[in-house]
Amino acid sequence: MATQPHRPSWRHLILYLLWFVVGLLLGYYLGYDHGWERQLYKNTSPSSSITCNALSNISPQSGAKVSSPLVVTMTVNNTKSCKWTVFEAQAGIAELKDSTGQKIGTATLTTTQDWMTDQPVVYTGTIEFTTNPASSDLTLTITEEDPSGQGAQTVTIPLTH
Repeated sequence: MATQPHRPSWRHLILYLLWFVVGLLLGYYLGYDHGWERQLYKNTSPSSSITCNALSNISPQSGAKVSSPLVVTMTVNNTKSCKWTVFEAQAGIAELKDSTGQKIGTATLTTTQDWMTDQPVVYTGTIEFTTNPASSDLTLTITEEDPSGQGAQTVTIPLTH
């Protein structure tokens, strides 16, 4: 005599579905970047330096006197609590402005190292001055390469010319 395969009852199916939905919601909540960390580390004040400890400035240092061409060198270390988004070996855009807001030049911070690693990676870019600064006070702003659209982090470094 052949036995029939066991079929789960509707009650069991509903319970499995409920566990599945709870698991999805819990995974979404625990794994999703809510943007809180991005807000905590956002830094847009021209008189301040880097606050996201995943990004460290090698050159130029805050307050340095600079000229064209300006080589910008940063290290991204995403083993820290604050994460800096890197996309396709690009860590961001460096933009230099004078105190009137006039753009002096830009550069993309890129690397030739293995950027898909949990080790620190060095990124560089060269800014050629496209115009003469109208003042001696300059601000270097580095904006995170963030394709997610959640609001890129920025850091500013005050410089002089």
